[in-house]
Amino acid sequence: SDDNFLFKELASLRKYKHILPAPEYIAANLNLPVRKYQREAFENFITHFESPTCPKPTQVLFHMATGSGKTLIMAGLILYLYAQG
Repeated sequence: SDDNFLFKELASLRKYKHILPAPEYIAANLNLPVRKYQREAFENFITHFESPTCPKPTQVLFHMATGSGKTLIMAGLILYLYAQG
């Protein structure tokens, strides 16, 4: 069953407003505008990463279409993880 996929859990958290926001410094330090779905990808990662149940080290996969900005997301997450230490 696919009932325990992370994206379903995150969709439920988003529905009930329990998603952590992406820090402003991510978008401020990228050379391209951040699209809505990219911002949601940042929020999803940060919510997962900050969760007490997140395995350490953590591994995630961004399953997105060609040209959707996965490299931009990785650059933003490098900024975020660097700020986390």
